[in-house]
Amino acid sequence: MKSLKRGAIAATGVLALLIGGTAQADLLEYSFTGTDGSQRTLSPGDTYANPTGPITFALSAGVDRKVRLSIISTSGDVVVSKTSKLLGANDRITVGGKDYYGAFLSIAGLNEGKYSIKSEILSAQGLSVQSETESLVVDTTAPSVGDFSWSMDYGRGTAPDGLPIFSTTQARHISLSGVSDSLSGIGSVNYKTLWEDGPNKGEVAKTGEVTYYQGDKKAMLGSGAMNSGAQYALPGGVQSKNRIRFEVKDKAGNTASKDFSFYNNSSCGPAPELVAIEDPTYSGSYLGQSSFKGFRPVESLSSVPVNKNPLKAVYKVPRTAYRGLPEGAIFGGVPQGITDHGLKYKDSQYAYFMVEGPAGTDGTFNWNAWGWTNYHTWRCSPFRIENPQFNSQSKPPKWTGISAYIDGLGWVGSSYGNPGAEEAEAPRNTRISKIRVDLESRAYTQTVSMYESSCDVPAGQTQCTMNVNLSFNQEGTVGYYHTRPAATKKDNPGLLSQYSHVWEWDAEDPVVNNLVSHDKVNKTVIFNATESNSGHTWNRVRLAKGGLTAKQGDKVIQNFDSRTMDTSGDNSILTNSYKGLPDGTYDIYGWVEDNYGNRSEKKLLQVANDNTGPSLKINTPDSGEIRTLDEITIDVTDNFSESPKISSVNIKGGPASDDIYLSVRKESESRYRLEYPVVFPSLKEGEEYRITVVAEDDQLNETSKTTSFTYN
Repeated sequence: MKSLKRGAIAATGVLALLIGGTAQADLLEYSFTGTDGSQRTLSPGDTYANPTGPITFALSAGVDRKVRLSIISTSGDVVVSKTSKLLGANDRITVGGKDYYGAFLSIAGLNEGKYSIKSEILSAQGLSVQSETESLVVDTTAPSVGDFSWSMDYGRGTAPDGLPIFSTTQARHISLSGVSDSLSGIGSVNYKTLWEDGPNKGEVAKTGEVTYYQGDKKAMLGSGAMNSGAQYALPGGVQSKNRIRFEVKDKAGNTASKDFSFYNNSSCGPAPELVAIEDPTYSGSYLGQSSFKGFRPVESLSSVPVNKNPLKAVYKVPRTAYRGLPEGAIFGGVPQGITDHGLKYKDSQYAYFMVEGPAGTDGTFNWNAWGWTNYHTWRCSPFRIENPQFNSQSKPPKWTGISAYIDGLGWVGSSYGNPGAEEAEAPRNTRISKIRVDLESRAYTQTVSMYESSCDVPAGQTQCTMNVNLSFNQEGTVGYYHTRPAATKKDNPGLLSQYSHVWEWDAEDPVVNNLVSHDKVNKTVIFNATESNSGHTWNRVRLAKGGLTAKQGDKVIQNFDSRTMDTSGDNSILTNSYKGLPDGTYDIYGWVEDNYGNRSEKKLLQVANDNTGPSLKINTPDSGEIRTLDEITIDVTDNFSESPKISSVNIKGGPASDDIYLSVRKESESRYRLEYPVVFPSLKEGEEYRITVVAEDDQLNETSKTTSFTYN
């Protein structure tokens, strides 16, 4: 056997070529036991680690080389250093399913802190041939977490045992404050909702991601606006006891968690049943109770005579559905809006309560201004009165419509400005100057009062108009007009019917603020934007979408929609990608559009976009036969990248059917040579070697080339 000399190839039993000149070529991986007891293996680019003991590093080099590992502190001191023996033909290691020449070097462990990993290829004499440095942060401490807070429109409040009561309806947020990690930073936050009662007790009901806001040190499920995400953590359509857990993981893999229990009031429960009504023509007592004197039973009636209006009515619900009883203290309901005379009687199954108000022609007591709710939502069910039969004086008003006159636009109906509605747009800085009321005709005068004005509908008539002065769509504002005005019998105001309207606007444009980050490798742009008054108008005031626009001069080349949009209050962070943009130089604009169609954009940066891999050439003798690997050179250049590099070299074949990954050394800005190997000669046909080189630019575009050669 001939010894290996620089510039010559010795004929031995193994080919030994390893990648050098890139971090991945020298330091291949490192492994350790993490703080949770699991075995972890990280790549050089994985900066953060949580080892609890020894760390083993895999380093590659060439035959007749050594590898050295040094851990260096932030002050520049060498904390620990390990050097391998001189590598020979049999010193192969397998990493990620690929064979290399190299060695595993272990150190006892490291204290928490920031370090550099220096990996070197040494000559046989111990001189450094090539070195690479990677960052390492050792963090074995779990993240810090603070306290929970939440905002729920419904639920509601606190149960007798002190636990909060939530509902899926208009849930705004569940937040955990004080979430931080001083060394590696927060990597992810997830939630897990568990059943605490029922047949699924202990099982997971819901899981998902939680947005983390680094500046606020806060993990927030939902943005704070109605129905902005917190509702997904609550099981729907049930009344249950649950526990929610936030699991916080830092970038090194350490975890902390915090949880709390709550009652989930996400179902209305049973609706009240009408059992008796006040009737001046009836002299009996419902259920024989003195409190129900003059109340006619109606449970078996197909129609209910209404001889007095407004009137009192008795309803019943199961005891567990009445909040005034201990068994209904968490999920029980109450009357809302209507006059409530409270619990009047109870038996072993039911609670009987009394309400008072005007029965309407629709068979309800002024639904949905009034009704029954257990706070799962605004109103769970109406107080129904089956097929009411009125006389001329007990028949209540009935609305058929309401309209507003917007100056510069004209008449609009009871709903105007709702995002997505196909309607003419009102000018900015205008007003509503008139309101028109439409009612069914009655035998009496009806009157309507609203917005400090009023009008009468005479007996037998159906319409009246009032003058108002309501500013509308003012520049830089958002708002709405939403009331439930009552049409009443003029000489009996208690006989009434209410009707709703919503006239809304958003005359405030969103704002693109600043570029947060740009990752040219993944072609990702993150920017932040503001939509003032987000959550207003039942969460209709909010950013709807955003993205990027690539321009050359004034010409729009391509638009891209955002991949994600994380919102907290008025502020949103939008993550975008411009993948698919052709090669070239572009101005990149961020754009946002709110739910009402208001839009703005701002130039964020200029990019030199590169989708094309480097130019790669493997230079070998024209004959295809080599006597020394110095006859093989590799040229790498790129039109955009200043520092394209070789990411892998693989040689297969030869008499031993070898398959190994190789090392290179940089000779100039664009030329590389292979490290010195040991190979079999190609003694007969079919024993050629095939070399495959992969090069990449700084945007990770790859080019691969393969060529064959024989060694003689």
